[in-house]
Amino acid sequence: MAGENTLTSLNTQFKYIQDKAQTLLPQNSVLMTLIPEITEATKEGRKYLVPVQLSHENGITYGDGSVFALNSASAAAYDEVEVDAQPVILLTQISESVANRMANSKQSFITESTLRARVMYESLARYLEISMLYGKSTTGWGTALSTAQTGSTVVNTIVIDVAQWSGGIWGGAVGSVLEAYQNASGTITKIADTVNTTCTVTKVVASTRTITLSCASAALSAAIDTAKASYTVFFVPKGAYENDMVGLDYQITGGAAYFGIDPTVYPLWQGQTYACGSASLTMAKVLSGAALAVSVGGLNDDAVVMVSAKTYQNLNSDQAALRMYDSSYSSKEADNGAEGIVYAGPNGKLTVMVNNVVKEGEAFLIPPKYLSRVGAKELSFQRPGKTDEFFQEIPGYAGYSLRAGAEFAVLLSRPAMAVKFTGIVNS
Repeated sequence: MAGENTLTSLNTQFKYIQDKAQTLLPQNSVLMTLIPEITEATKEGRKYLVPVQLSHENGITYGDGSVFALNSASAAAYDEVEVDAQPVILLTQISESVANRMANSKQSFITESTLRARVMYESLARYLEISMLYGKSTTGWGTALSTAQTGSTVVNTIVIDVAQWSGGIWGGAVGSVLEAYQNASGTITKIADTVNTTCTVTKVVASTRTITLSCASAALSAAIDTAKASYTVFFVPKGAYENDMVGLDYQITGGAAYFGIDPTVYPLWQGQTYACGSASLTMAKVLSGAALAVSVGGLNDDAVVMVSAKTYQNLNSDQAALRMYDSSYSSKEADNGAEGIVYAGPNGKLTVMVNNVVKEGEAFLIPPKYLSRVGAKELSFQRPGKTDEFFQEIPGYAGYSLRAGAEFAVLLSRPAMAVKFTGIVNS
């Protein structure tokens, strides 16, 4: 193999690890595992259109037993939602020297490429998991406390609100390029120094929820500090707020039009919110929240309750009478290996599982039956029209690039059947 062209050798051999790479989704990819993959029918066209029912038929007449006149018809309201799927691409590079060693040795190729494939798959799957839950969210990756003002240096230290903290989001965030936004009573604007908008995460201290940022300029760092003093400030990856998919958090909380439908006009186009009163999430509260989804949204199917690891620990110690211990109970109810607590709820079965990107002050009840992924591409290394070409030469440099990408969006077709739990304080 030593005499072969390096680029050809890399492309040819990489095909043989594709099946292995496809199984490398990390265990915390709950939504990526829970939601069915894109169907062939949805891969064509720029937009995905699906009809939805937004109200009931209301042309009803109550008679008195005589020959009575019928009231006018009041037809149910229907509409089509338009879902855009935006591409997300992860890029990595290898030097010419590494590529030569990979091409010259099968064992070296398998070791190096499998490692890179695993890391790339896990990294992009993490970003997609965050997007599927918090894409377009007005709290982004988390909101910053107004403390830790750092003056006018490029280094800015922020502390994430405890309710907004997610270890799964921030744990691997060193090196992430973020943008800061301020939310002034619903008016959201990007924070900038006129030109510069980006900050790079250089350090994460999970125990104190402290994030160190290296901002593109001292003026940008100061602008973030100024905004923190007066407004809610949140952070997202560069370009994400404009181009990310509409996540489940946004679809459930509603309040603003999405996919072309206004939930303030049609209440069935948004989910329910259950306030936990700045206290622990108990199974009694989970069941009360589920009852909202049943009574308002008509939920009559099994549902999943996604919680943070800290919230799960509280629930696991809550020995509620409705916990299911019969022969159907499994301590690993979720297909992806996440431990699940299974309860009998007013809707049917409720499976509580950990999703490590869920923030500690929140939880989500979602019916998987009404979840789908729509778009053009699942997470893959393949390039459109070039299924056998994975590596590319970097023009002007002694090296090669490898891309992983996806292009899909998540859709909850019955948002009124879902619930967001807020105000959770874990003991």
